[in-house]
Amino acid sequence: VAIAQLVARLNDSLLRTAIRWAEAELGPAPAPWAWLALGSEGRMEQTLLTDQDNALVYADAGAAHRDYFQALAERVNGDLETAGFPRCAGGYMARNWHATIGEGSQRFEGWIDSPQPKALLEASIFFDFRRVAGDQPVDALEEIIAQSATKAVFLRVLARSAREFRPPPSLLMRLRGSSSEMDVKLQGISPIVFLARAYALEAGSRARNTLERI
Repeated sequence: VAIAQLVARLNDSLLRTAIRWAEAELGPAPAPWAWLALGSEGRMEQTLLTDQDNALVYADAGAAHRDYFQALAERVNGDLETAGFPRCAGGYMARNWHATIGEGSQRFEGWIDSPQPKALLEASIFFDFRRVAGDQPVDALEEIIAQSATKAVFLRVLARSAREFRPPPSLLMRLRGSSSEMDVKLQGISPIVFLARAYALEAGSRARNTLERI
């Protein structure tokens, strides 16, 4: 745990440096903004080898300046990639996910009110967010997540999705071949992370880290 948190802090420092470089090139932001770390980054459960999971939200007054925030996201995502953080295979990066705080709130509400498979996937990534940089308040997003405690259907479907992760059919009884291989993250850690998230939301906890949720 201590190592994962240290890695997260080091990555946060690198990110803030990349943001300063981007602002030096693009000029001051036209509206307050917040850079969000998502998924394992948001939970501070990163390992040394991790891809990017992030988003950018900004004040509603910044809606007329989307080009600036697109450029900011592109520059920062690009610098992080150069520094050794691969692109997210699913595209969950600020260059693809930047919006006003109002638009972000609508997305959060939509995922909760209509928990279809894609919505559950996106909620599981975004609901673990952590603000890493910027001055834009994100209380509106926090409150929507907190309200999910009263959404029984959403919580039930979220918990059910944790049961889709299963250990390999053979219990590693052989020493050779694929039967001796196991994806620890997918088949061991992920169901714990998913269940801890569901129960924490039901309990009204705002914890992000899995151990803290437990």
